[in-house]
Amino acid sequence: MVSRFMVMPLVAAMLLFSGAKAKLIPYDKLVWFVLLMEGCMPSAQNSVVILQMEKKPELASSMAKTLTAVYLLSAVPIAFLLSAILQFVQL
Repeated sequence: MVSRFMVMPLVAAMLLFSGAKAKLIPYDKLVWFVLLMEGCMPSAQNSVVILQMEKKPELASSMAKTLTAVYLLSAVPIAFLLSAILQFVQL
């Protein structure tokens, strides 16, 4: 959880600033908002689907339960991070 909601947003911001400094990413408020937001979102369900396709229903069920817990626990940090991002890009 710490890496998802502290480390990854910082990495995303550093990459965004580096890309902007190298003139690879234009300063567009909406683009910056989306790119910074992606850095703080929880994992997708792809791992559950892959485990189901590999005929591993027990592991898929366990992964789904873990992801559900992560989604529930992520509501508060995501609200704070999105609020900070909105203020930063001034949307």
